[in-house]
Amino acid sequence: MKKYDSELERYIRRRNRRDALTVVAFILIFATILGVVTAISAGDTPRHSVSNNNLGGALCEVTRVIDGDTLEANILYPWDVTLRDQTVRCMGYDAWESSKRRRSVKVTDEEVVKGKLATSAFSELLNSSSAVYLIPGKSPRGPYGRILATVMCRVDGKRIDVAHWMRSHGHVRQD
Repeated sequence: MKKYDSELERYIRRRNRRDALTVVAFILIFATILGVVTAISAGDTPRHSVSNNNLGGALCEVTRVIDGDTLEANILYPWDVTLRDQTVRCMGYDAWESSKRRRSVKVTDEEVVKGKLATSAFSELLNSSSAVYLIPGKSPRGPYGRILATVMCRVDGKRIDVAHWMRSHGHVRQD
């Protein structure tokens, strides 16, 4: 009878672990939904929380601009939860290439010059922003592992869609 008790005890321990993981997953999902709903209905004050913005999405702290359509950021969620050093590909446009590393398209020297200007303009826009937000796309990550998101920012109290701004300033490829 001892073996049966041992199997029963193992079953109960496994079930308790599974139940605990389910509860943790539920809490994380609930926290994310609560943060997004609160963000949509609240005002815009940059803080370490998604709960006080009216741009929607998650507040982020841009740590580096990689090129005209890619940035690196810490993504800030409620309860001091931060996704650190995330590479984000901006949706809605394809900026000029700033180097000849990309092999899937032919990159000319002229394009590299335009790409460096696009990178500089993107960096200046983000540096002049009081807040930068990421609105997730339909797919969470692209083929290179980057987060895919629409990037919104607030400059001088105005909401700016970065993709629209980059297009209107001529910093996109014409493929």
